[in-house]
Amino acid sequence: MIKQDFNSGRARFNLFARIDPARPVKYHDHTEDSWPIAISIDLPNACIKTGCFVDDITEVYLEENDTIEITCNTKLWNMCSKDRIFMDDPYTFKLIQVGAEITLGSGKVILICTEVINEQRIMCKVHQKGSIGNLEFFCVRGIKHIKPPLSKYDLNMIEFAKEFSLDIIIMNSVRRTSVLDKVKALFKNCPTPHIISTICEQEGLDNIDDIIEASDGIILAREFLAYEILNKYQMSAIQMQISAKCRQKGKPFFISGNILDESLKKGMLVDRDVFDITNAAIDGTGFLLRHLDNPSHILVSMKILDSICKSVESVAMEKDFWRVLDEIKMPANAAEACCLACALAAKQTKSKVIVAPTVTGSTARHLARVAPEVLILTISSNPFTARKLQLYRGVIPLIYAEKARSKFEDEVNSRVSYAVSYCVKHNILKYKQTYVLLRRSTIYSGFPDQLSVRTVSSKFHIADAGLTSIDMENFIEMGLRIIRFRMTKLTHNDKIMLLAKFREASKVYCSKYGVENWPIAISIDVPNACIKTGSLNEELGVEEIILEENSKINVTCNKKYWNKCSKDLIFMDDPFTFPSIIPGTEITIGSGKVIMFCVQIINTEMIKCKIAQGGLIGELEAFCVRGIRHIKPALSNYDLKMIDFAKDYKLDVIILNSVRYPITITRVRNLFKNHRLPHIISTICEQEGLDNIDEIIEISDGIILAREFLAYEIVNQYRMAAIQMQISGKCKQRGKPFFVSGNILEESLKKGIITDRDLYDITNTAMDNTGFILKELRDPSHLLIAMDILDSVCRSVESTKRDEDFWRILDELKMPVNAAEACCQACALVARQTQSKVVIVPTVSGKTARCLSHIAPDVTIFTITSNPVTARKLQLYRGILSIIYNVNKDQSFDEAMGDRVNFAVCYCITRNILNYKDTYVVLRRSTMYSAYADNLSVGTVNTKSHTVLQCSSTKLLATLP
Repeated sequence: MIKQDFNSGRARFNLFARIDPARPVKYHDHTEDSWPIAISIDLPNACIKTGCFVDDITEVYLEENDTIEITCNTKLWNMCSKDRIFMDDPYTFKLIQVGAEITLGSGKVILICTEVINEQRIMCKVHQKGSIGNLEFFCVRGIKHIKPPLSKYDLNMIEFAKEFSLDIIIMNSVRRTSVLDKVKALFKNCPTPHIISTICEQEGLDNIDDIIEASDGIILAREFLAYEILNKYQMSAIQMQISAKCRQKGKPFFISGNILDESLKKGMLVDRDVFDITNAAIDGTGFLLRHLDNPSHILVSMKILDSICKSVESVAMEKDFWRVLDEIKMPANAAEACCLACALAAKQTKSKVIVAPTVTGSTARHLARVAPEVLILTISSNPFTARKLQLYRGVIPLIYAEKARSKFEDEVNSRVSYAVSYCVKHNILKYKQTYVLLRRSTIYSGFPDQLSVRTVSSKFHIADAGLTSIDMENFIEMGLRIIRFRMTKLTHNDKIMLLAKFREASKVYCSKYGVENWPIAISIDVPNACIKTGSLNEELGVEEIILEENSKINVTCNKKYWNKCSKDLIFMDDPFTFPSIIPGTEITIGSGKVIMFCVQIINTEMIKCKIAQGGLIGELEAFCVRGIRHIKPALSNYDLKMIDFAKDYKLDVIILNSVRYPITITRVRNLFKNHRLPHIISTICEQEGLDNIDEIIEISDGIILAREFLAYEIVNQYRMAAIQMQISGKCKQRGKPFFVSGNILEESLKKGIITDRDLYDITNTAMDNTGFILKELRDPSHLLIAMDILDSVCRSVESTKRDEDFWRILDELKMPVNAAEACCQACALVARQTQSKVVIVPTVSGKTARCLSHIAPDVTIFTITSNPVTARKLQLYRGILSIIYNVNKDQSFDEAMGDRVNFAVCYCITRNILNYKDTYVVLRRSTMYSAYADNLSVGTVNTKSHTVLQCSSTKLLATLP
């Protein structure tokens, strides 16, 4: 529900014991720093209710024309039956006369009074039949209510709200403002929650102007008022009048009663509901949904509301803006004038968002009134303020939990940057769109008095550390298995923050699927011998420079120019390779962004080049030289620091760029003596790496072909496709993972679209069983689109290739050199003969799974291990799904193996990998003394392992004994 923009939880405490409401409040306390969801409490106040039935009866059915007694005798409150109903208001009871219409349960049953026996008993005739339960609402049409407000029970609930610092109090049956004054007086010396008044009777309507003035919001309880007022056909007019009054005073207005009733009950939509919520949305009205029995139906209802409101509000907002301007009087003070100016500035610049750092939230509340067509994004360090702002339409409150800066200006800028980054990540704002900022000019300002219009710059798109845990959850949901951090662009704190967010996202995903740990590998990029440009000259004040075609530029390796790059001078950080450049040499910057040719050698540290292909370049761009032998030494001090970071935080994969000789891999492995050794993947970027490819494949755990570098390094660039296929074949022969990077779905990652050349490229690559490395992303939503595209293409391609792969591998394999290899081959053949979709492998080191991944490409290998490191490393291999299993030490070996296999089968069923009557193969050790997996069996999914136990609010998966 939080994902569906759930803003406030409303607890109906009359149905809970005291300990029950405390649980959601405490849970909220633990999460309030990250997501401001307000919690409200419902006070019955002067509402009239029936009593309870005798003998644990929960419901009775009243037939039409039945005669029934109504009493207010408190001795009979728990002795209700089909013949007698108790009502808990002896004050109003005396005013009921013959002919009065009485409604029970918000329209479930309607009675007509036929006889007044005495002050505590009347007789009624059932006019509309129906079922009623315990504690139903009791309405009397046309009668003045005189039940006193604020009972002892209400006061206890208010004390509860004070104790747990709840955000909103919903006061039912508010008839006069005096009751609101009493409630506010109870909150002296403690934070006052928002108080929302519910209009349930005619007396509340008579005093509506005063009640709106004294309240923080209004609810029109149609489920009560429609059965209280004399003329029920005035309800639509009353709703529109109160809506207009609330808009005039800038107070939130909600309606309750019959809002998407069919959707909440049955998950379906009826026409009358559509018309009802459409008319309400046009008036800017909010909705209160009744308590739900099925959580899935509330999600359906919220999607319906979202769809209708999006289509309606865009039409109504333009009209609202000019109406509000007409209604507003001359600003009473400078604060109001600034808010009005902010709304006009947003209108004139067509800004979608107003960013407003706030302390109390009063500015945001005023903006919500005068600027109905924009989103007001507030940033506050006070969770209480943020949660209370959830009540206001068009306000998105963010909690800023970072450490406060010493300087006021730095603190404000940091908060604004945080807000804009949030908007960019959630597609509220995009590159070059404008937004309005309303803030205090100095620390001494009493109100926001500084207005500015700003544009989203590209720096918000490339801040990898700004990725939220929600972004990461979405990536995991899409099948993310390895996260590659480009550490060259991050500070040490950024690295730690990213790791923390990743682990937080993993915990959410674990709880969703009922597992203790989720094996997603984390890799680190070590630049190694890659050549880069320097930083742009700060005096230019730009993030990118344009190099024009046919212009000339100097290139230097002199370190004093490393931060002086401009359109006239470029620094490259490899003084060793630099002397090899001769006139006519082709140089490429930024993986093809700019291409130039050397025309003159000025001295040993500087050359002059002519630009053949112009373009935009930024800082630290890749620098490639075609046909030149690279001699930059491997493993710089910075690289060694990165490797130490991988040691300290026990990362799973090291991606070593620009590997030219196998000795580099050996040196890295030696650095991990007495430490856990991660997988080491070698990236081929230059001709030297190609020359030694066989030895590099042999010593590496995987290979990446960096097409974005190699295509601009080798003499004949048109051999790239052949090189890719050759390396793919060599890796397949040795069972090593192979990936390509460079120009993989570039348009999809930049703009969220697919081009023909991208489609052909990934199709051909997928046919060779090759993996993909996507470049750093600018928009998280575009990554989801790209992953969808890859999934679709790979599904269609792999199904046609797997049969051919199986027989090719069998032809290539030599006679097994040991029993372990023989068992793996037998397993692959059995899986093929039985047409099994899954091979289940309990594993310790992962070697069996890696061997199977090589020889059985047409099945999914499902590994179960108690070692998280093994599980994460196996994510590198194609066709392997890894799950971490918690060991029960009290079990025997056979029981432990049986439980692991059952766990794997149940997991496959929940993810629709296996279905009823599907076969699967199990490869496991036969005894605890076996050194390898030597037991092969075939199983079938039966009803025993496919049992789903369903409760009213959750689903539990269990394997029955």
